[in-house]
Amino acid sequence: MARCPDCNKFVSYSDDLPEPDVQCDVDDTGHVTGTVVIVAACAECGTELKEGSFDFDLTVDITKHTNRKAPCAECGQPYAAHYPRWPDEFPEALNCPTDPDPRAEYVDPAEHELECETDSEMTSRRQGRKTYYGHHTTIHISCACGFQADAEIDDEMLVGDMDELT
Repeated sequence: MARCPDCNKFVSYSDDLPEPDVQCDVDDTGHVTGTVVIVAACAECGTELKEGSFDFDLTVDITKHTNRKAPCAECGQPYAAHYPRWPDEFPEALNCPTDPDPRAEYVDPAEHELECETDSEMTSRRQGRKTYYGHHTTIHISCACGFQADAEIDDEMLVGDMDELT
């Protein structure tokens, strides 16, 4: 329980858990860093009472992405030398004539840039008289060349350890 300045009384925290605010960045080596911020709000009026912050730092395996920058493994030619195959089915496909997968798109290595997106939800659990708030976040790493990788992180803290906002 906390004292809400707007209600001017002791209140419990809302059961409606807001979506966490997630900031995420990924470099060209697959090193992902960021912060997840969660809030606990008043059950009566919705005023944000406490805030918790979680920093994350992880590495995603991007071996398949970095290999796309190298010459074609099938024929040894640079991808730029490949010509479109099956233009009716895959008009953007620029592939090795011997590669069985005609869907891989060519992207100039200079244009490869990894991007980071997230899906996150706030979590809560009780253990006896203690309440824990946290998050479950899925990090999606992608590139214009079609590379995709995912990572998941979970973390939590006691409500009493969260920072007061009022």
